[in-house]
This record gives sequence, structure tokens and C-alpha cells, in this order.
Amino acid sequence: MAEIDVKTELEESRGWSYLVEVRREDGSVSSHKVTLAWVDHDLWTGGSVAPSRTIEAVLKFVMTHLPEQGWPPKFDAARARRWVPQIDRELRTAL
Repeated sequence: MAEIDVKTELEESRGWSYLVEVRREDGSVSSHKVTLAWVDHDLWTGGSVAPSRTIEAVLKFVMTHLPEQGWPPKFDAARARRWVPQIDRELRTAL
């Protein structure tokens, strides 16, 4: 399974942004800027889990369900809903 490493966290006006590195089993590495809106953090965790742990959980969830999914260099965590529609229901219980 791929490893997800959250490198940096920056609080912004509508949430957070992260620089994330993904190391896949084939040895390839990709870097991504991922944003997490406050509203999505609250939906997925009720505010009870740190935002950095939330973004890591979201990305791992996507990786588990779509291991071959290539991610764009920059995206918002809400895009995970398009990739894995059941994420809202399942992530809340996983966190």
C-alpha cells in the first residue's frame, strides 16, 4: 500500500492547505497541494479530529478504494466524493 506523508499544514481563511507526498509501492513519488475546507472537516469529524489527521484519513481512504487513482497536483479534499461517493458515510465511522 502507498504511504501518505503530510509535509506541511497552513491555516487559511476557509480551512487548511497541505503539501502531501505519496510514495507508491512501485517506488514512484508524487507531491500534491491539498486543501481541506472547514465545512468538510466538520462533516467528516464533527471537529473531534485534528485537520492533519483528517486529510491523511481522507487520502488513505481514497487510496484504499482506488489504489491506481492518479491525483492532480492540486485539489480540494471534497473531490474525494467524486472518486469514492460513499466517503461521507464511511469516513465518519472510521474516524
